[in-house]
Amino acid sequence: MLARSFPSDGRRYRLDVRRFVNLRGFAPRDERRAGSADDRRKTVIEQVEKDGMAARDSQPGPRIDRPDVAARRRAMALLARARRDELGDPVAARWPDHGARDLKPVEIGLVMLRGRIGGDGAPFNLGEATATRAVVELSGGERGFAQILGRDEEAARLAAIVDALWQRVAIRGDVETIVLAPIAERLAAEAAKARAETAATRVDFFTLVRGEDAA
Repeated sequence: MLARSFPSDGRRYRLDVRRFVNLRGFAPRDERRAGSADDRRKTVIEQVEKDGMAARDSQPGPRIDRPDVAARRRAMALLARARRDELGDPVAARWPDHGARDLKPVEIGLVMLRGRIGGDGAPFNLGEATATRAVVELSGGERGFAQILGRDEEAARLAAIVDALWQRVAIRGDVETIVLAPIAERLAAEAAKARAETAATRVDFFTLVRGEDAA
C-alpha cells in the first residue's frame, strides 16, 4: 500500500483514488504483522468505515437525508472539476458573507490513479497524481468537503465552501443554477468536442464477400 510523508505536518497516509487515510492509530505494529494480508486489509477498511461513520454522526451541523446523497455526490463531482473562477466569482458576488472557517489546514498529497484495460478489465495502478483537499465549516454548522486534482489550494477551499452552501436548503437552487449548471454545461461541451474529434479518426472495417461465396 502506498504511503507518503507530507511536508505540511509529517504524518503518513495511505493514499488511494478516493481518499487520504491517516495511518496512525489503526493497530499496534505487532497486531498489524499478525494474520494474512487480506485480514489486515479487511481490518483497515473496517476501521476506515467505522471512523467515517463516527465522524459523520458527531458533526453538529444538519444531517443530509439519504435521497440527497446522490445529488450531493453529483455536486461534489462537478466541484472537483471546476475552475477557480467558476467558483470564486459567484461566491464573491452572491455569498460574500458565508463566514467559512477552515476546520483543518488545506492539505496537498498524492493519490494513486487506477485504470482498467479496455474499460472493463482487471484494475491496475496507473500512477500517482497530486491532489488537494479542504474541509470548512459555515456559521450555521454546515461542513463542506472537497478534494481536487492538482495543487490549487484556493480552488479546493472554494469547492468546499460551495459544498457547504449547497447543504443550505434555502439557497440550494441558487447554488445549482449559478454555480453547478455552468460547470456541467462546460464539461458536457468539452466531452462532446472530444467525442467529435475521436469520431473523425474512426475507421470502419467491412467484410467483402466474393461472388462464389454468396452463392
